[in-house]
Amino acid sequence: MVTRNLILFHVSADGAILSYNSSEGVQLLVEPEHFMGKNISDILPSDVSEKAKSCLKDVMITGDMQYQLQLGGELHDLEATFVPESKDRLIVIIKDVTEQLATHNKLFESEKKYRLLADNTIDVIWQLDMSLCFTYVNRSVLDVTGYSVDEVIGSNLSMFFTPEAFDMVISLVNSDKCKKGEGVAFETDLIRKDGTLLPIDITGKIVLNENQLPICIQGRTRDISAYVEARNALLDRKNRFKSLFENSNDAIFIHTFDGTILDVNNKACELIGYSKDVFKTKDLRVLLPDGLEYEAKEHLDDVIKNGSSRFESRFKKADGSIIDVEVSVSVIDEDKNIMQGIVRDITEQKNAEKELQEKENRFETLVANIPGATYRCKYDADYTMEYISKEITSISGYPASDLIGSSVRTYASLIHPDDVEMVANAIDRSLTEDRPYFTILYRVLDSKGNVHHVFERGRGIFENGKLMFFDGIIFDISDQKEMDQKVRLFKTIVDGAGYGVSIKDVSGKVLYVNESFAQMHGFDVDELVGSHISLLRSDDAVCEAEFQKALKGHDMNEVLRVRKDGSEFPALMNCFVITDDNNEPVYISNTVIDITERKRSEIIMHQAMEVAENANRTKSEFLANMSHELRTPLNSVIGFSDVLLTETFGQLNDKQTKYLKNISSSGTHLLNLIQDILDISKIEAGKLGLTYEKFSVPPTINEVVLSMSDFAKSKQVSVTVHNNGVDMITADRTKFKQILYNLLNNSLKFSTKNGYVKVHTQIIDDMLELCVRDNGVGIPEDKMGHLFDQFYQADASPSRQYGGAGLGLSLVKQFADMHGGDVHVESKESVGTTVYVHIPK
Repeated sequence: MVTRNLILFHVSADGAILSYNSSEGVQLLVEPEHFMGKNISDILPSDVSEKAKSCLKDVMITGDMQYQLQLGGELHDLEATFVPESKDRLIVIIKDVTEQLATHNKLFESEKKYRLLADNTIDVIWQLDMSLCFTYVNRSVLDVTGYSVDEVIGSNLSMFFTPEAFDMVISLVNSDKCKKGEGVAFETDLIRKDGTLLPIDITGKIVLNENQLPICIQGRTRDISAYVEARNALLDRKNRFKSLFENSNDAIFIHTFDGTILDVNNKACELIGYSKDVFKTKDLRVLLPDGLEYEAKEHLDDVIKNGSSRFESRFKKADGSIIDVEVSVSVIDEDKNIMQGIVRDITEQKNAEKELQEKENRFETLVANIPGATYRCKYDADYTMEYISKEITSISGYPASDLIGSSVRTYASLIHPDDVEMVANAIDRSLTEDRPYFTILYRVLDSKGNVHHVFERGRGIFENGKLMFFDGIIFDISDQKEMDQKVRLFKTIVDGAGYGVSIKDVSGKVLYVNESFAQMHGFDVDELVGSHISLLRSDDAVCEAEFQKALKGHDMNEVLRVRKDGSEFPALMNCFVITDDNNEPVYISNTVIDITERKRSEIIMHQAMEVAENANRTKSEFLANMSHELRTPLNSVIGFSDVLLTETFGQLNDKQTKYLKNISSSGTHLLNLIQDILDISKIEAGKLGLTYEKFSVPPTINEVVLSMSDFAKSKQVSVTVHNNGVDMITADRTKFKQILYNLLNNSLKFSTKNGYVKVHTQIIDDMLELCVRDNGVGIPEDKMGHLFDQFYQADASPSRQYGGAGLGLSLVKQFADMHGGDVHVESKESVGTTVYVHIPK
């Protein structure tokens, strides 16, 4: 039989089953008829059957019996109830209570667990009825109140509170919030069993049933004595901090990361001049003088990054005055972005430091104006410096700090090894002989190993007869040593010079002359030194003129000098003034060079130049006249040969044509050569000028290229023109054509078969650049310097391959120079030549 809910049997007094009924959903293993006629004890376990039999004997006894039965592979809890129906009938109700028992067990376990939890918590867990009497309390009540659980259960809540505190509890219980079942919490004092008061925190609520009616009050009570003690201690510290904050000798600012001021102490108000209320309406920018905003932002960023920072700055007070301050800033609440700044007025300290620095500077200036290194040193083997001025750096190359206290090196280490013993002996000797001062000349090695000659003067400082220190000064006399050598060298050089040198003061007194000066004027050196300049036949006017020339720094002037015997000689002379540190004239120096022989040579050379110029002028005039005389018959020869070639007067055979062409080309070549010679002559005579006109460059170039086309064809050389935007220029068109003609003629002449000549024009910086490039034979490097010489040929041998008179490039340069331009040639042998001509456009 498997039952799920309720099974009802009607049983006779002897236990026979009379009928069977079950609630909906009951399932039977067999048909109900199976039970009919059976005894109830046959279908129940033995212990349950015994219970059933006892109930049958005593019909009026009602009994319940629980047992377990395996049904469908599951163990079920069943409950059998026996209820008398009449004297001879009994109702047996069998009910499946498996789920009910499971729920009950879970509830019991849960209650057990929560009770265990409640009993083991440090808080007091309690429950009150609505009359405020305890119905439950956990074991912690003993630790908190001193009362046991038994003492508390049934007692009223009022036992734990003073009347005032209890009245507050009653008011909370009766509040609308509490009546709605919402929790309340509050702090108060609890009266312990021993009569002491204990700070507690109470949380509780009224528990309502399904009808929203109060059933009980549940809650917990916590001992907060440690918390209250900590809170009071914190409050005490806060009060102490507030007292320190307000009574601090330093100004304190509490502000946010962005500079908003939250609070300041009294010292801050006193220091800056604003009240607390005013401060709280401002930010840190109110403290910053103009120009310090960026610096302040850098400091704040440093604090945010590192947590704290300390620095010196300047603040602006309410009255506009500026003070020096030392600031220490730290983050005190990173979550809320709050900083604390402690500010100390260091204006007086800064002024004192400034005054001290000024005194030190005055001392340093005083020491620096002494031309040497002042010192105080101990009397030991290292000469340990107590103090040494910065001038030692110019001598040794080491900073003074290296030597003070021998921190890096000793002064003794600077003394030349060969002079160490001599210095020590000189000092000891001065002490032995009881001299007030000692003086020593010795050498010092600087940081680069260079030798410096020094002069030292010092004295011992005694206390109670005991030598304590040496005070002294060290002079670098290396320049003096070097100057002595230079003076000796100068005197040696000047005395042996071939020109005269004299030095006199501004009054005209001769201080020095060399042997050459004395000899060229006919004196001995001793006669002049110490005498007045008038001894040299120079009157006051001459002296004054020399002085003024010297002041103006004149270069060499040609003058006539007077010898002792009254004779004159031509000379070159210059004068210059030697001044003192204030730029005031002190001495005048003269350098005199006897140019008698040079003047004689100049006369001879002048005469020779006059003869050469006359010859050159005669040559130019001859060439000009001859050129005119030659051009007239040449023009006729060329003209008639060209007419004959037209065959106007009859046909020509091949030989005649060939001869006539030779006559025409040779004549033309000769005519061009004569024209070049004529142009050169005119240029040298200064008779060739420029005729400026405005013309278009492209057609002018094409005209010249066309005139050279037969020559280019005969040489089998291509000629190309590229114009880079050049149009009109203002120049001498004829000379421009001659320039291009000569350049093309040269390029074609020196080009090889199947070569090329390229003409290119462009404007660069308001200058026309005419470029002619070929890939001909090129020019040897050693010939480049003579390209513009007249009649110069790179190949001047009798068997030279290329013709020409050597005037082409010379004329090109002359014409370019006349225009204010220039010519530049680039060439490499066996590669080709490029000529650049620049003419103002």
